Parts: sequence; C-alpha cells; structure tokens
Amino acid sequence: MQTIYLPSIKRLTLYNFSLYAKSEVVLDFEKSVSCIMGANGIGKSTLLNCINFAITGYINQPNKKVLSINDFLEENNYHLKYFDGRINETDKSFAEIEINYALNEKDITVRRKFFPSNKIISFEIDGESRLDYKEQIEVTAGVSQFSQFVFLLLNLKSRKNISRRETRPQAQNIIFSASR
Repeated sequence: MQTIYLPSIKRLTLYNFSLYAKSEVVLDFEKSVSCIMGANGIGKSTLLNCINFAITGYINQPNKKVLSINDFLEENNYHLKYFDGRINETDKSFAEIEINYALNEKDITVRRKFFPSNKIISFEIDGESRLDYKEQIEVTAGVSQFSQFVFLLLNLKSRKNISRRETRPQAQNIIFSASR
C-alpha cells in the first residue's frame, strides 16, 4: 500500500503583502491546531491561498472545470490575477512568500515571488540549499509526479472539485499521512 505524505505547516512569512498592511507578516503554526478567525473580507481565504501558493506555486481558479491536473497546471497564471488586487503596484516587485513545513520528517523551507511569476527564490531541505524543489517534493511526499502533490493540496482545501468517480479507486490503495 502506497503512503503519500502531506505537509504540516510550521511558519508562513509574507513580505510586502499589501493586504495585511505590514512589510512583514509572520504566522507561526507550531501548535497542533491553529484557528484562523475574522470578519468577512478580512483575508482568511487569501491566507489559505497563500499557503497553497507558497508550497505549490498555484492556487485554485474558482469555477474552472479541468479534465486533468496537467490541464490545470498548463498555462495556469491565475495567481497573477488573484494577487493583483491584494498586492499594490508599488509592492509587486518586492512581494515574496516563505513557508516552512515538515514533510515526511524532512524540514522544508521554500521562498518564492508573487510577480511576475511563481519563481522559487530559495529552497532548503533539512537546512541544505537545493535547486530541485519539484523532484525533492515528489520523493519526500511519495508521489510519482509533482502534479499529483499539487492536486492533493489544492483539492484538500476545496473537496467540491473532486468527483467521487475520480477519487474512489485511489482512496482504497493510498494512506495519507501528515507529519508532525
């Protein structure tokens, strides 16, 4: 039986993310349970999309139907439109995100730009700088393609995007594990 490991978020840092009005916002998730609360329109969903974007480089486009994860990943620049209204023009060239998470007992830190692309600036696994983010995530998460990892993370946030027919055969043969 195949085991696929999911990330356990430790820390998220946003740099020059205008929506939150500080030049640096640091959120610690070291406790077993974290609760994100606030009024409508304050940025809770944006924060969750930031987490997905930091780890995968992608966010879900609402109401977009795709036939496969490869269709979803191909030419997916929705993050540019999504973050455009959340990061001021003056901050766009400086806006970055860094996330630190555990994955299958490995400590991973990745930092990327929001604009003009989802380019990774730096990546470390267990304190060692690396250039092969996607390949390392495939091995560490236990998936054969990075696109599978992206699919799992983006659809865990919004289960309505997965039909029963797509998940039922896989769910019988896979164990999911979040490392802590």
